Order: sequence, then C-alpha cells, then structure tokens
Amino acid sequence: MTSWRREPLGALGTWFGGGTPSKSRTDYWQDGHVPWLSPKDMGKEVLTATRDHVTDAAIAGSATRLVQPNSVAVVVRSGILERTIPVAVVPFATTLNQDMKAIECRPDVDPRWVAWGLRASERDLLRTARKAGTTVASLEWPRFLKWELPVPALDEQQRIVNILEDHLSRLDAADATLRAVVDKSRALEQSVMDQLVWSIGAPTRTVEELLREPMRNGFSARASTNGDVRILTLSAVTRRTFSDEFTKLTTADKDRVKNLWLEPGDILVQRSNTPELVGSCALYQGPPDWAVFPDLLIRLRTDPDQVRPEYLCRVLQTERSHRALRAKAKGLAGSMPKVDQGAIGSLPVPTLTSDEQTALLERIAEYDTAVGGLDAAVDIATRRSSSLRRALLAAAFSGRLTGRSSNLDLAEEMSEQEVPVS
Repeated sequence: MTSWRREPLGALGTWFGGGTPSKSRTDYWQDGHVPWLSPKDMGKEVLTATRDHVTDAAIAGSATRLVQPNSVAVVVRSGILERTIPVAVVPFATTLNQDMKAIECRPDVDPRWVAWGLRASERDLLRTARKAGTTVASLEWPRFLKWELPVPALDEQQRIVNILEDHLSRLDAADATLRAVVDKSRALEQSVMDQLVWSIGAPTRTVEELLREPMRNGFSARASTNGDVRILTLSAVTRRTFSDEFTKLTTADKDRVKNLWLEPGDILVQRSNTPELVGSCALYQGPPDWAVFPDLLIRLRTDPDQVRPEYLCRVLQTERSHRALRAKAKGLAGSMPKVDQGAIGSLPVPTLTSDEQTALLERIAEYDTAVGGLDAAVDIATRRSSSLRRALLAAAFSGRLTGRSSNLDLAEEMSEQEVPVS
C-alpha cells in the first residue's frame, strides 16, 4: 500500500446532482424511456433498472441531467441515512432526483472501487459528513467531497475488487441460506401453532365476549425533546420486544393519557401497518405505568375468569386468525390498510378451560424453546457474517487483501478487532 495515494472523493471524477421534472408536465413523464433514479430504487450493489422514467423533453427543460453509464450513485438526503448510506453502481445512463448524487469516474478510477470504498467508509462518513439537526437526514456535501479514499493503480483496483467480490459472493450465499432457514423455521412455527390451537375442535366465542373492558385505541403523539410521557413505537409490537429502544418521549395532557398506561397482560394489536403486518399483535409483560400506546395500536384487556391473556394472544398470533383479520382490513389505494375494533372483536377463539389453556401454553412453550435455540444460532451467524463483511472491506482498502488463502484467516482476525479503514 506504500504506493497508494489518497484522494478526496471530489477529485475522483465528475459529480452530478439531480432534480424532479415538474409532475404537471405530462410531456416530461408520459411514455418516458430515460431512467430516473431515486432512493427507492437503491438496494442492490449493481442496479438493473429504475421504477420511474422521464422523456428527453424533461432532460432539456428541467434541472435533471443525464449521467453516463457506469456511474456510482449515492443517496444524499433520506431518513435511511440515520443508519446507512445507500451506494450502487449504475451500468446504464440515468437521470437523478434531487435526493441523489452520482459520479462519473476518471478513466484511471474503477467505479466499483469507489462504490466499495464508500461502503467500507460508511461508519466514518456518517459520523463526519451527516448533517445534524435537520428534519430529514442528509449529507454535508462539501465534507463528503473532502473525504479521502486510498487509490492504487487501476489494475490494482480491479484485482482487489475481483478478490473482494469473490469473498463477498460466498458470504452472500451463506446469508441466503440463513434466511432460508429462518423462513422455513417461521413457516413451521406457524403450522405448529395453528395445529395446536385449532385442531382441538373446541366451541368458540368471540374476542369481544372475552374482554373485561372495551377495546381502546391509543393517541397520536409527536416526539419531543422535553417530553415526559413514554410512548411505544410500532416496532415494539412488530418485534414483540418492550424496551426503551422502541419508545419515544412525548408531551401529553395527563388526563388524556390516564387510561392509556400499559398493564402486564395487555394485548396490543397493530391497527394500521403494511399488508403483512396489519393485525399482528404482542403481549405486554413489562412493568405497569411504564408507557402509553399510540393511535396505531388497539389495546385488549381480557376477563381473567374466562381467558388467560397469554392464551388469547397466542390465538390471535396464529396464521388462521391473522389471515382472517388481514382480510377485514380496509384502506384506500396507496394507503396503509387498517383494521377496526369491530373486526378484532368478531374473531373466534376456541373456548378452553383454564387447565386446558395452561396445558396448551406449556406445549407451545416447549416448541418456542426449540425454535429459540435455532433463532439464537442464526442470529449469531448473521452478526458474524456482518462483522466478517466489514473486515473484508477494511482489508481490501488497507492493501491486505491479496487473494491468498490466508486472507480468510486475516479477515477472521480483523473481524474480531473491528479494524477501521486506514
């Protein structure tokens, strides 16, 4: 690496910004054939297409410009910049929206080298070039352009990138296998749950008949730095995890929230979310009066003389119940689907005695233990893969990725140390 020079990103080629042609001009959009790249298209390391297209008239008459093939595109303004910087090589000519930038690299700089270099530097770039205090996360562009990457000779760039992508392709294959394992585990879990709950053939009652008080929606609230009321986020129910991480502080009139404080045993159902998550639920088992819940959730409190909250929540978590609830979701085209209290209250629940509920919950817990062990192993492997990926990137941009078999040992060692890009 002694012969490698360090150069600012701004010197590696020509950077282009973007713009949005007027939506009121049909001649800018109708029958458009020129790709128009926006943050929603980002995700893959090498893009294959964009969702939207513009016409030649849009290029001639608006702020958007055509960027030549084999550019490197970067998202510079989006909420996603709170955690990552989306980067992609764009092998086709494209225009950009105003939240994107792209570089046409110099002849002696491989676009893949720039793309992988940005990914390798992501953590430091987010710390040094992300704007603070803005409504939507964005990059401080002058600082970004001053960020330096190590730049060897072109043939060296290409050799290292080829080695890097070979290693990463193997990690990608391993990650795909892990995802397949998780998907099969989830499908098996749902099948077992449905079988345990619904194969009994017990008579049913409705959810509404099993509650000790009417269902209740939460309230709409904005985060506030001066807030004194803790309110859940939807992620708490999606992840079935109740911790400070999945809450925000807000200000609220105490009388308005006095009936919204959570108690152990409360069941929370997602009133509105994506089609696959609307209607999903979780059982709150945290301390009393720790948090309130938002308007996007509906709270259920069971009658303990009729049903245990753990049992009712398990019934609602079965695929049969969730599918029935999703089928009742309503929503206008393009909006989030919603379920109401009536849809939840009319769902059937197998009627079991207290002892039968306890026995069923014990059988489900046994299966949960087995699945939990698998989930833990997959989680460890996934985090290990992420750490190894970062180590490979660090090795590549510090001149230590040579292609020898010892490289994997090096990456393993570096993943333990979390070595930054030098």
